[in-house]
Amino acid sequence: MRTRTRLLAALPLAFVLAGVACTGDGTTSTSASQEPTPSELPTSNVAVTFVEGEYVYENNGVSITFAWKGGTGTLTVDNGSGFELGVPSLYAITPTQERVDATVADAAPIPDGGSIETKVTFPPSLKAADAGLIAIVFGDQNWGALSPKVIEK
Repeated sequence: MRTRTRLLAALPLAFVLAGVACTGDGTTSTSASQEPTPSELPTSNVAVTFVEGEYVYENNGVSITFAWKGGTGTLTVDNGSGFELGVPSLYAITPTQERVDATVADAAPIPDGGSIETKVTFPPSLKAADAGLIAIVFGDQNWGALSPKVIEK
């Protein structure tokens, strides 16, 4: 008898739960859903100005600066990564998705704790204003894009 009493006591609870799950349109929902409420984004617009022709990169203990306004540019790499970096090379991607490789003078691997400052030349056909993205490669490892340098206010 005790089992039957428990079953009868649980039966009304099952009906209540089934009624809550009904959406009223013939379908049932297994979880309550709520419409998201709009809220203000935690951001603000800030005017940013870049230093023309200057790029920076910092990742994994490697710090890079590249200054290029056309013609010959200067690449500086400080390697604090804990391992040797392969031979550095740069390339640009133009707005038309063309890859344009640079020539890095005296390119050689950079030992851990070492640094270099070397000259970089892009073909004369590439104008600084047409270099939409400049990327750094060490050996056969593409480390990604350099960022335009922001003018600190």
